[in-house]
Amino acid sequence: MPSGMETIQESLTHLKNVLGPMAKKKDQSINKRLAYVVEMIERVAGQYVDLAADVSRKMQVLEDEIVVLKKAVVNVPKGGGSSKSKLPELKSFGGTRSSKELENFF
Repeated sequence: MPSGMETIQESLTHLKNVLGPMAKKKDQSINKRLAYVVEMIERVAGQYVDLAADVSRKMQVLEDEIVVLKKAVVNVPKGGGSSKSKLPELKSFGGTRSSKELENFF
């Protein structure tokens, strides 16, 4: 576990990485860089709010579709519908059996 000084050093290093090196931006004050970071955070927060609203709208549409599907499933007649098809019974064969007729059949 890092000591108090190591934690502070890590925090400062992280802050420098976010704000940029001091030597490269001598003309910008820390306040200006912090204002830029705050602006970026607000922009990201706005995008998050838009995304959350979009997801919420899509979920509402899906919930409405689920309600319709549930109603459709409830209204299916029970026992009346069968998955088995009725096939006519085969007639018994009454002729001669010939392999030539079989080949012609295929």
